[in-house]
Amino acid sequence: MRRLFIAEKPSLALAIASQLPGELVKRNGFYEVGDDVVTYSRGHALEQFMPEDYDPALKTWAFATLPMIPPAWKLAVKPDMAEQVKTIASLLKQGPQEVVNAGDPDREGQLLIDELLLFLGNRMPVRRVLVNDPNPKPVQAALARMQDNSEQQFKGWYESALARSRFDWLFGLNLTRAFTIAAREKGYEGLLPVGRVQTPTLALVVARDLQIETFKPAPYFAISAAFEHANGTFKAAWKPAEEQPGLDDAGRLIDRQIAEALTAKIQGKPATVTHYEKAPKKEGAPLPFSLSALQMAANRKYGMSAQDVLNVAQTLYDAKLLTYPRSDCPYLSDEQHELAPDVLAAVQANKPELAGAIAKCNTAQKSRAYDSGKVTAHHGIVPTEARADLSKLPQEQRNIYDMVTRVYLAQFLPAREYLQTTLELQCEGETFATGGTTETAPGWRVVYTDDDADEEPSADAAQRLPAMAQGDGLKCTQAQAESKQTKPPKRYTEATLMAAMVNIHKHVDDPQARARLKEGQGIGTEATRAGIIEELKKRTFLQHPKERSKELVSSTAARALIAALPPAARSAALTGICEQALDLVEQGKLSADAFIERNMALINKLIDTAKAGQINVPVTPKIACSKCGTGHLRRLKGSKGIFWACSGWSQEPKSCDAIYQDARGKPDFEAAKTYPCPACSTGKLHKRKGTNGAFWSCSNWNQEPKCEATFPDGKGKPDFEAAKTYPCPTCGTGQLRKREGKNGPFWSCSNWNTEPKCSATFPDGKGKPDFAPPKVHQCPKCNTGQLRKINGRNGVFWSCSNWNQEPKCDATFNDVGGRPSKAPQAPKKPTARRPGK
Repeated sequence: MRRLFIAEKPSLALAIASQLPGELVKRNGFYEVGDDVVTYSRGHALEQFMPEDYDPALKTWAFATLPMIPPAWKLAVKPDMAEQVKTIASLLKQGPQEVVNAGDPDREGQLLIDELLLFLGNRMPVRRVLVNDPNPKPVQAALARMQDNSEQQFKGWYESALARSRFDWLFGLNLTRAFTIAAREKGYEGLLPVGRVQTPTLALVVARDLQIETFKPAPYFAISAAFEHANGTFKAAWKPAEEQPGLDDAGRLIDRQIAEALTAKIQGKPATVTHYEKAPKKEGAPLPFSLSALQMAANRKYGMSAQDVLNVAQTLYDAKLLTYPRSDCPYLSDEQHELAPDVLAAVQANKPELAGAIAKCNTAQKSRAYDSGKVTAHHGIVPTEARADLSKLPQEQRNIYDMVTRVYLAQFLPAREYLQTTLELQCEGETFATGGTTETAPGWRVVYTDDDADEEPSADAAQRLPAMAQGDGLKCTQAQAESKQTKPPKRYTEATLMAAMVNIHKHVDDPQARARLKEGQGIGTEATRAGIIEELKKRTFLQHPKERSKELVSSTAARALIAALPPAARSAALTGICEQALDLVEQGKLSADAFIERNMALINKLIDTAKAGQINVPVTPKIACSKCGTGHLRRLKGSKGIFWACSGWSQEPKSCDAIYQDARGKPDFEAAKTYPCPACSTGKLHKRKGTNGAFWSCSNWNQEPKCEATFPDGKGKPDFEAAKTYPCPTCGTGQLRKREGKNGPFWSCSNWNTEPKCSATFPDGKGKPDFAPPKVHQCPKCNTGQLRKINGRNGVFWSCSNWNQEPKCDATFNDVGGRPSKAPQAPKKPTARRPGK
């Protein structure tokens, strides 16, 4: 073997292997091409040891064990990557002349391959290839300019990513334990997780919720006026002067007397156009989607969660219908432009309804999206040349493919053209302004629908302005001061929360941290933001106030956590400061160890804050464990849902294993009761939840000898009476069983679905089948039918058996003491309809 390439993911491995000289042969976990071998990871193949992996005693959470600092950092192979790591290790043992790190061209891509090589004890020289576009020409160019992996740029990437990873471990695990222990000492039963990215994200929502809930509307006046020109009438809004009295801090007029005086001053007075411009404008197509942009757009349009969008985009990528989804870049390489005819042909085959728009596409046109210099580790998300029957895909996949496809088509359509009008005028020394746009050619907008618009059109954009010129005379025909009230900010949605994470610098006061956060595009990454929001939702720190609502609100526990944490632990400024230090690590001006040592001072200070006990959390009322009598029950979340367990369940050694089902936020003690099984006499009946409600089954259902006895639930106990059976007198072979029908209990034969079929049913008579034949009443109207007792919407009544026979008898009678009334009911008269209804 001459060279062993290790790519970050399988798709990149195939892209590299396809451009190497020689015949490509696919093997199990790698490709052979001539003297070269290309294998791959799937993101990080290794994960850090957890505290208890270093020392089993750390399973117990206690202040005495904090801070936890590993004596020597250790990594373990992720379970789902065990086989692939074995393959890579085997290839390394074959002694390649050199190894090539083909991780993504960024910090994390450098770390995940380098740490794997160190873990496997590689001693071969290592080269570095930087591929940010999997298309043939960019891959060939990258292979032609490979570099030594020991160069400062790559050493810096590795050291800074390693330092960031270890800091997140120290910060998150130590402070989560510290503040959770402090809360539990106050009686709180939940977990208070702290993370460098997760906590500032949660703090954004908590701050917004509190701002909304404490908001007090303030009155103000919006002044507008109608002006008459020789060519038409229009409206304009008042612009206050810089020294205008009566304004609040936001520049709103709040003085009623001034508002009324101002409208009276200009009413019916002449005005002059001081500025008028009507300029033709062009708007180019929007850039292709990055992952965050796609997640925000899909949340706005379809209400999809960020995690669902990532999952769907990943599925479409695996199906080769979309390019790599975890991209933070909206730009495309110049080489990708050559693929446009094939991609558009595939899109037309996949979505014939877009044929009209595709016919207008000009593949020779190069939009601003095509700029290799702006492509980072990955390019924007676009469709591929793959063809598929989209009708077989789930609706969510079709939606995401449609959104990505329309943005791609827009790159090859003409610019949108419109006229931009701006107007200012003076009336009695007061300035009024308006403006608007008039679309003259939709251009790329032909591939968009109205619900793709991010914002509602403004009132200015909706009105048509008459043609005029600077210096023209006008007359104010009407002026009004509309009384309004300020509105609270809107609650976050997943779309706006992700946007806030990207623009977190707007919420940070420290100027240096703010600048670094803006440069680094916020907190989290394209690949992690969705998971962070999803984790906060799973922990119920973030919730939707109503079913199908896009809004997110913070829970009581979330507010308690944020209130308990000092500003240093909940502010995104920490990330900005860390990124500044990590820049120094990347440049070789600060070692990773020095970075960690510097930040341990902050972690220790925050642990001391937690130990001081100045934390205010909602206390969970303790429920004594009825089994052991010493522990108390805690509400926990398991893989199958919520349940209650004794506090002794999590102790070492375990002192009590009592577990109870959850019943609307309380332990279901009734469900925990057992009853001797009358069928086998050895098992116990346990209450279960089935698709049709609660029932009781024997504990020996999976034992030998097996007992499959089941009993319906009767007000929290097994209903042994309902489980009794009676021989069917109709067929003589089946058994009558009690059933619940719409009109109450009845008994039916067990042979209702066997051959020969028996459809015999009997009414319930105090828990037993009522075999007595029902009394027959002859219909007095037709004299041939029999009256039958019916349970209707409005109560019990009697109807003739000939209601569906010929000749038809529709006679009905009231029920009087279990018998039909002597006279039939009067037929209902049709209700008269009022005119216009």
